[in-house]
Amino acid sequence: MPDNATTRRFETLLSEFLDGGLDDECQREFADLLKAEPTFSDALVEQLTMDARLTQFETESHDADRFTGTLAATLAVQTEGDEFIDRVVQRAAAASLPPSTSHKPTQWWLYVAASVAAVAILGIGWSIGNWKDGPEPGGTELVRQADDSDQQEEPTDDGIAVLVHADEVEWPDGDAPDENDILSPGPLRFEKGLLQLEFYSGARLIVEGPADLELVSVDHVICRLGRVRAVVPTPAHGFRVVAPQFELIDLGTEFGLSVDPNGESQVQVFDGEVELVPPGADRSTAEVEKLTRGEGRAWTAAGARVPQQAEAGAFPTFEDLEQRKVQAAEKRLARWQEWRDKVAGDPRIAFRFDFESEGLELLDQGPTASHGAIVGAQWTTGRWPSTRALEFKRPGDRVRLNLPGSYDAVTMSAWLRVDSLPGRSQGLLLTDGYEVGRAHWQLNGDGNLRLGVRKPSAKIKGGATGYGSPVLITPRRLGAWCFLCTVYDRESGAVRHYYNGREVSSDEIVFDQPLQFGTCDLGNWTQDLPNPRYPVRNLIGRIDDLTVWNVALTGQEIHRMFLRTRP
Repeated sequence: MPDNATTRRFETLLSEFLDGGLDDECQREFADLLKAEPTFSDALVEQLTMDARLTQFETESHDADRFTGTLAATLAVQTEGDEFIDRVVQRAAAASLPPSTSHKPTQWWLYVAASVAAVAILGIGWSIGNWKDGPEPGGTELVRQADDSDQQEEPTDDGIAVLVHADEVEWPDGDAPDENDILSPGPLRFEKGLLQLEFYSGARLIVEGPADLELVSVDHVICRLGRVRAVVPTPAHGFRVVAPQFELIDLGTEFGLSVDPNGESQVQVFDGEVELVPPGADRSTAEVEKLTRGEGRAWTAAGARVPQQAEAGAFPTFEDLEQRKVQAAEKRLARWQEWRDKVAGDPRIAFRFDFESEGLELLDQGPTASHGAIVGAQWTTGRWPSTRALEFKRPGDRVRLNLPGSYDAVTMSAWLRVDSLPGRSQGLLLTDGYEVGRAHWQLNGDGNLRLGVRKPSAKIKGGATGYGSPVLITPRRLGAWCFLCTVYDRESGAVRHYYNGREVSSDEIVFDQPLQFGTCDLGNWTQDLPNPRYPVRNLIGRIDDLTVWNVALTGQEIHRMFLRTRP
């Protein structure tokens, strides 16, 4: 992903390009950025398409002539061949809107043809918006798969296990994984508490802290410290745990093991059978000891091996952890309900939707009672089984809102569950059309959080200023609830994005102006143009809490809000 400075430079060049103001040096820089970063080409194609539609409705054709002249100058930057250009233009013609009979079709077609030809010649390529080769954040990368018909790019992931539940876990300083996170190979350390892990092989582990583990693969763990209880079903036979004094190979069983800080360790078999060998030994030549149900072994700090009987009650059980999980969820629900009641009269709230209503309206608990009309979206289960959410699936699903006011500071916060990354933008709270100063809060196709604001200009053409975060929603985070927050603050001159209570980016406001919403969509976008063909921007997922604050909340306030409202 490009850094913030590079992104801002591209947006400046894009705006000047659309306004016809690029000199030769800037044209070369613009072309280099487009070739180096595929996400920039997506932004250019989207803007060219929208500008072409807008030009269709202009009464003065000289704007199209001016823009075509700018494109013609830019075409000199790089040449790929007439045949290639013709294919791209024909493809655009098949996908573009038909020209209006009330305006000049020649100018419309000239505009679209020149626009798409510019995209082609600048080296963006035949297929815009394909996955980028190389690793993605979060351990995801893409590989090429060949079959009998064609080559395809397929996403891959290096995850090996899922962190199902964390009960009162104290992590060391630094970022800690969240519940339902996918874990890659690497260290897993915490001071106290219980973790439940589910490996892709099917093995299930409870780990009690203090613990120092290394996750090696779907069937291999190194335990240097901690207490582990494991259930290994038949498909996971062969699951290995390596400790300082032994290596355990499971043969389909339930067992417990511990490695203490003083150097002592033990293994107990509650069901089935395991094999024990010295750590790092070759199983084909090493002496193998088998333990069956009810048997155990203990090692002193000096390495002496002592037989013992298994005691299933000496290790936490999955039933115990499930009960603790339910109790923890009930406490968190009560904490959220307490917070919800406390902020009900907070004067800093402009609009608040807690999704506890029902029927065809989404009720605003804020001072303006700006209730929303639910279109298509369906009521479903929220963060807790007893709470509600709206689910968005189809291109028409949305909530229509009219949120009045103009704000020098805004904090937008939402709990949502993203269920798919379709390779396009997904609307969170998007105002209709492109009016100056209107907010467009959405997830981009690559999974980053973005606030777009139309720059202060008398003309629509010229683009918006966008403030984007790093990639937040990756394939491994699909289906999990997350807390997204964006702050727009004119006083500090900054736009800040947050994920699960942690600040992930901060950008300087480019054009200082108040922020407005007006008529808008929750979970979608309506394009405010005559006879439009709507871009597909619907969210694929659920929302069960949305608040728009009329102040810029601090990072500490946002983190506390996350802790008090998390499921």
